[in-house]
Amino acid sequence: LALEDKRRNDWSLVPPKARHPSRLFYSAITDFLPQIARYERLFPPEQILILLLHDLQRRPAETYRRTLAFLGLDTSFKPSFKTYNPNREIRLPKVLEFADRHVHPDSAPGRRLKPARRLTYRLLWRLAVRYPQRATMDAHILHELRQQRHGAVELLGEHLNRNLKALWGYG
Repeated sequence: LALEDKRRNDWSLVPPKARHPSRLFYSAITDFLPQIARYERLFPPEQILILLLHDLQRRPAETYRRTLAFLGLDTSFKPSFKTYNPNREIRLPKVLEFADRHVHPDSAPGRRLKPARRLTYRLLWRLAVRYPQRATMDAHILHELRQQRHGAVELLGEHLNRNLKALWGYG
């Protein structure tokens, strides 16, 4: 965060291996109101649906139905909202590479392992991958971010007619 302004003024401070340097300007990425305004200039309100990740995480079925209704689709279908890709960490990449290449049911060697292939693959996957708890953000950084983004969050909340400050813990 402290480097944002410096990097914006001096691109030599951007790490040379940064694949997408513009993504290092975190404040610009999270400034949603100008992005929404661009869509509102191009499309009529009835063609725009703004969803919050917060809503999708806390009320997935309701948010899903709302999206289907917006798109004019049948809202009666009820999918599973199980999380399939949680935060994961590959701790043994060589084991995972071996499993994908030689044991995965779709690999040539894996097809020869008929009954045991799925079980073997799952066991190797469990050995190679772990699902740690996400670390919480440092309280000082969170406080700084909230101070920095307070005005933008307030404006966005007014625009969406939602109390985002309360929703996102701005107090």
